[in-house]
Amino acid sequence: MAQESPGKVRPMIGVQKTVQEKRQHRDDAFSYLKRMMYAENEEDFQMAYDELVMWVEQHEQEWDANDLIQYIDDHYLGKKEKWSRAWRQHNYHIDTNNFIESWHQSLKEVYLKGLKRQHVNVLVYILWDVVLPSVMTDHAQKALMVSPAVMTRAERQRNNLARDIPEDVANAMVTSYTESAATVMSFTDNTKSYTITINDNRMTACTCLDFERSHALCKHLYLLHRVKRTCLLDMRINQTMESTASQESVMDEEMDQEHAIQEAIRSLQAEVNSFATQANRATPAMFSFNMLSTLIRIREQVRSLSSTLYDAEIPNQSNRHQNRF
Repeated sequence: MAQESPGKVRPMIGVQKTVQEKRQHRDDAFSYLKRMMYAENEEDFQMAYDELVMWVEQHEQEWDANDLIQYIDDHYLGKKEKWSRAWRQHNYHIDTNNFIESWHQSLKEVYLKGLKRQHVNVLVYILWDVVLPSVMTDHAQKALMVSPAVMTRAERQRNNLARDIPEDVANAMVTSYTESAATVMSFTDNTKSYTITINDNRMTACTCLDFERSHALCKHLYLLHRVKRTCLLDMRINQTMESTASQESVMDEEMDQEHAIQEAIRSLQAEVNSFATQANRATPAMFSFNMLSTLIRIREQVRSLSSTLYDAEIPNQSNRHQNRF
């Protein structure tokens, strides 16, 4: 519509208009088309269409835009449900195929990068055992508002070393595997191997020098994760929690009480603002009736927390007044 409609708005025969006037009049026509496209409901859509028709009639002495109305009636009104927001309330504001193009690029350049064999069974394996768990993890992280762990440069290098090994060689390097431990051969010395401790399908340690020295994710852990899909997540979380606990300990030693209160308030305000943003964008269409009790429980919890904060604030204000006098 945007590419073809400008030529359908033109001055009447014998009427002279400047280039600027032509551009302005066509921009006005586009503004009505955009209102039809972004109408929030059917009534707004019909109102925008009626205003477009009235606008054409008001300027019919100098401007010929009847072809535009006819073109919209013939080619777009019959399928308005496909392009107007009034009928597209549940598409999560996805109005382009950019997300599909981006995912397709990731599939080719990340998951299928360096793939030697193009057989269908290899593609099915990658889609089912690699891509699907990755997509599900990404969805769960977004739903739970949990940020994924970001690899360091060294971790990316180790992961790439584990991924670049041919599939048959990678399988052969895992010489034993049980519920509690696995043995992985060295990447550089076939006479050496390392033991990886496993707890509830989660890797917790490796006997290689790299892990013992830095407790970072080593290439043997990445290789076992690739071959057996043994989980790396808990180790990343434990490292983050330990780092956070260490940082909090340092902060407790360095900050005085006033600074600690300021930091706590700032953090509280950030969390409240984040919750308010989610609550403000909530609409009935986003929740089923089964979620009613959950919404009521969240409301009561918010009220309780608000009351607790208010009760804690009053004595503090009273103390401040007493200190001044």
